[in-house]
Amino acid sequence: MSSFTDTPSTDPSSTSAPSAEAPTSAAKKEESSPVLSAAEQLRRLKIQEKVALAQAAMARSQAGPGGEAGERQDDRHKFWSTQPVSQELMVGTKGDEPEGERKPGQPLRHQTVESTRKEPYPLPAGFEWAVLDVTDEAQLDEIYTLLNRHYVEDDDNMFRFDYSRPFLRWAVCPPGYDPGLHLGVKASKSGKLMGVITAIPQGMVVEGTPSSMVEINFLCVHKKLRSKRLAPVLIKEITRRVNLTGVFSAVYTAGVLLPGAVGVARYYHRTINLKKLVDVGFTRVPRGKTMARQQKLYRVPSEPITKGFRAMREEDVEGAWKLVMNYLKDCVQHPTHSHIYAAYSYYNVATTVPLRQLMKDCLGEAKKDGQDVFNALNVMENDEFLTDLNFGMGDGNLNYYLFNWQTEGRMKASEIGLVLL
Repeated sequence: MSSFTDTPSTDPSSTSAPSAEAPTSAAKKEESSPVLSAAEQLRRLKIQEKVALAQAAMARSQAGPGGEAGERQDDRHKFWSTQPVSQELMVGTKGDEPEGERKPGQPLRHQTVESTRKEPYPLPAGFEWAVLDVTDEAQLDEIYTLLNRHYVEDDDNMFRFDYSRPFLRWAVCPPGYDPGLHLGVKASKSGKLMGVITAIPQGMVVEGTPSSMVEINFLCVHKKLRSKRLAPVLIKEITRRVNLTGVFSAVYTAGVLLPGAVGVARYYHRTINLKKLVDVGFTRVPRGKTMARQQKLYRVPSEPITKGFRAMREEDVEGAWKLVMNYLKDCVQHPTHSHIYAAYSYYNVATTVPLRQLMKDCLGEAKKDGQDVFNALNVMENDEFLTDLNFGMGDGNLNYYLFNWQTEGRMKASEIGLVLL
């Protein structure tokens, strides 16, 4: 397997482009119209400010577990003050908490299956719990529609994620998954899906201690129901159902800062299709630069540099798995573009070639695949290539959380070896 090198998992998700009302013609003229009127300059500044706010909101995600869009921070913290998470709020580094208060390597709250509540938590009148079958096309379509319209969206409704149906099924059906942990809330009369949360098995090694946990993801509540505080109920119910399987800890991420953060990472974005991203207002040509010059800066190889570089095949799975395990132990209504296609860096392991070279080839493959931007977190050893390959720092942080698990302190991004989908 020494000649085999794998590309990071390319997420077949996409980000919808800005609506037609968001003007983009100014960005298109960046190169050809160096002299602008005062009114046009002001208009551009407003566009840039709006895009910056949109990107920051996207980086924050919707609200993260335990929160809902538009909800006050104090209300979110009131819920988390009752949960088995570390109650420190601000993210620092190891050693910034008082000594003697932590017992690393074990749960904050010890419980058993026998002591776990047997009855589901009550929902507001007119709603009921539903276990969702993602192998059924109709139910998968319901989940896709809810997430597409209500999951991650900026405050100005300019950008939102658009995960494909095959990707959603793949993401929540890893080996050993429990179908009963794909949980939804439906309207009793219409049967319409109004909320969803998922849990999948996740073996973890935290500061050298192995533990069986679940990964919580795709928490989403219909916009019209966010005043009903359904998110905390969804979290409590998925926790109850997970506990009944004999698992009592979880891992999750959120763009917002909540009590119990054990680490923080930053997203970096590497432009691939510059002209399209400028057209839709996702990015812009810097002042004093030209489109041609920036396109040259972001040029990627048309053919792989690394010998043997190719897409991973089914027969490679066992070898790739061993490689990764060893490493870890150690755009809406736009007239032209309806979507921005984003590739995501997942796990990158380079043993026979430099990591920077491997990732440069990945950028070339992403371009061939029609991706517009390549996203990566600064976790593990990713800092080795982010700057050299012209990745730009994003506007927001991604906070990592452990539910019902104690750590020695907070971790650096380079100490985090987990990427959630």
